[in-house]
Amino acid sequence: MKSILDKVKNEYLTLEEQYRNFNDLYIELARYLKPVYEERFVGDIGRISLDDFGKYIFDGEGIAAKNRMVDGLFGWLVSPAIDWLKLGSEKYKDNKVAQEYLEKLTLTLMQILQDTNFYDVIHEVFDNGVIFGTDAVNVSYDEELNKIVYTNVPISDVLISENRSGTVDVMYRKLYMTYRQMFEEFGFESIDEKIRKEAKNNLEEIVKILHVVYPRYYGEDGYEIKVVKKKPVASVYFYCGPLKGGGNSFIPQEVLRESGYDFKHFVVWRYKKINGYAYGISPAMDALFDIKALNLQSKGLLEAVQLMTKPPLIADMGLKGRLKIAPGAISYRTSPNETIQPVFTAGNYPVAVDLIERRARIIREHFRTDFFMSISQIQASSRQRTATEILELKAESAAVLGAVVGRIQSELINPLLSITIRLAVEHDLLPMPPRGMEDIDVNISFIGPLAQAQKKYLVKQGIEQGIQAAFSVAQAKPDILMNFDLDYAVRELAKVNGYPEAGLLDKDVVNKLRQQMAQQQAMMQQAMIQQQILQKADVNKRPEPGSILGNMTGEEG
Repeated sequence: MKSILDKVKNEYLTLEEQYRNFNDLYIELARYLKPVYEERFVGDIGRISLDDFGKYIFDGEGIAAKNRMVDGLFGWLVSPAIDWLKLGSEKYKDNKVAQEYLEKLTLTLMQILQDTNFYDVIHEVFDNGVIFGTDAVNVSYDEELNKIVYTNVPISDVLISENRSGTVDVMYRKLYMTYRQMFEEFGFESIDEKIRKEAKNNLEEIVKILHVVYPRYYGEDGYEIKVVKKKPVASVYFYCGPLKGGGNSFIPQEVLRESGYDFKHFVVWRYKKINGYAYGISPAMDALFDIKALNLQSKGLLEAVQLMTKPPLIADMGLKGRLKIAPGAISYRTSPNETIQPVFTAGNYPVAVDLIERRARIIREHFRTDFFMSISQIQASSRQRTATEILELKAESAAVLGAVVGRIQSELINPLLSITIRLAVEHDLLPMPPRGMEDIDVNISFIGPLAQAQKKYLVKQGIEQGIQAAFSVAQAKPDILMNFDLDYAVRELAKVNGYPEAGLLDKDVVNKLRQQMAQQQAMMQQAMIQQQILQKADVNKRPEPGSILGNMTGEEG
């Protein structure tokens, strides 16, 4: 029977070939938007040449626009400074005890995220996803720290494959360790003797490790598998040789550890997806042509400015060796015929600036910076606007970002939170559900500023326009309003405008208040009627027994 090593070798080569189609593009993106990552894609790990670092960048607009989008997505979606998450249950939505538990559960989960490196990793994931289109996160539980740990896995360090539904469920993750770290992680005695002998000369030498995670059913027929069959997700570590002299290839050589998970511990997010490709595309890919062109234009403008401010000179041979061009310097002539003249350099500086600004504007559009601009920038960009107009513009722009936000929620945040909750349950980090509600179903809702802005634009517009149309018809037929639940409409408008749901009175309380108000109005109306009858009565005439006035004054028949 073949070893699992043979299976992974063949699949690694296939996945690496698929990845190689994108590698040159990733190198170009790194050069212009994240120079520190370029060495990851060329296989020169740990070496950053100062001579090469950033040598393609002559204008920072591309990086600035990218940063604005990344910071905007982070701040408007999952900032630790805001309440962006809410757990609910459709089954127990009208149960007060369940709602109190879900509120407590939400606060506990938010605190878990706050106490870990979740937010640092998510910001890095947004940064890599906006540039390279694909990024991954691995989630684990650290027994020593007694907390959940999130690890960013950039696209340079991972090979992926997706199932028929388009979800990535196979990940080949590249790791770098020293021999000493490898022995500490996997155990000295458990590692092949040949590898131990190689390590004797230099325990600090960096080696390559391949961590392969895949579904248990994934092509295991005919292979010797040591992992417990009950684990639905396999996790296998392979030794791939020393980094020095081994290039960037991670062909497995020896199995270091075989184990498994009860559920998938990693998430792969694609900014946008094209059918037929496991890897995603990004706004940086769309903007790459303009970013490269802008840097070339800026480089040319810098050269033109240098020519204008420090032009090349033409001088007579008699001044050779005696010409001084430093500020304030004096060159002495031996003859009046010896002259110094600049080479004619004509240039249209304003036109060049206009071309650069036009290109920069296109780049900003690629990265949707119009939405992530601050209020002060919006006000300065055109005519003065009111705060209400600015909020409406934000809401409309948020609706345009619906597809992007949808993928972030469905392919990144939701799966990450699901893994976090399962790990937290395993390690007793969450409060126990109330008795009789152990089967409570939990769904995740996003209540951050971006989600609220989208909901506000779509929900508020629909409710307000619907009610406005109904009131216009009601002028001719008032009973038409009986078709509408205005209480529901008002409550929804309050929520989408940011009013806390906890501040809305329970429907039963509202009904009781209405009954009390109706009773008070009836009593007041009755009192007014009695007052009017008394005022109209003849004070000199005795009231007739049995009449309304007689009953009021106590006259009996």
